[in-house]
Amino acid sequence: MEISSFVQDRGLAGRVTSSGIRPPVEDVTLHPRYADCAGDWNLHIFRFCPPDEADKARFTLLMQGLEGWSTIFPRTTWTSNYFNEILVQDVTGLRNNVGDVLLKKNPAPPSMFCIEWVQAVFSLACCYPLTRAFLSARGMLQAFEQNFPNVILLDDSLKPFEILPWAPYRPSYIIEAFLDSYFEENLSEDVINTLPGVANIPNPVLMPIVPLLEARRKSTPSNFDVTYICTAVADQYCIPQ
Repeated sequence: MEISSFVQDRGLAGRVTSSGIRPPVEDVTLHPRYADCAGDWNLHIFRFCPPDEADKARFTLLMQGLEGWSTIFPRTTWTSNYFNEILVQDVTGLRNNVGDVLLKKNPAPPSMFCIEWVQAVFSLACCYPLTRAFLSARGMLQAFEQNFPNVILLDDSLKPFEILPWAPYRPSYIIEAFLDSYFEENLSEDVINTLPGVANIPNPVLMPIVPLLEARRKSTPSNFDVTYICTAVADQYCIPQ
């Protein structure tokens, strides 16, 4: 399933659905920064897909677990820190510190950006398949069946990806991408690391603008491809034909 259709069909654009999925913010007007730009809100839709053609069929099947993980991973609050420490850096951390924790119904991670929630849920669907075989191998089948009896198990033949769909950013890459996007400057990483403010960015980190940056240029060669689909805007900005 394409992320774009999942957003549209499952209501991740800002409402709670009958299936129980809860995005980080149910109503965009409740976002803490909404008052600053109430008239400028829009919805950008992107498609994430593995770069290798051989992986696309497996990816499509693994996406069947996206709704299950969206149900298991409860809504979190928005972070007040512009550079928020990301949950995980690799697949091992994702499985140990997020997947296992959530299946045991332990407290969910604290405040997150929307993109961090999306990255975590999307990564879990890709790297932590909800199959009987995978859950049994991790010793998590009993916790899953006890805590989430309404979430459907997937086919045992599904094999997970062993790398995150997109890796968190180095501080230097954030500055590099900003300069490249707005000033067309191409500086070396050594020069970027000397710029003021870089030391205040935690490592690793993800920013809300990740899909746009990744669509322009991958931060890591192994990252999934990102394709821009469309932008939805309010009716008042549309000119009738």
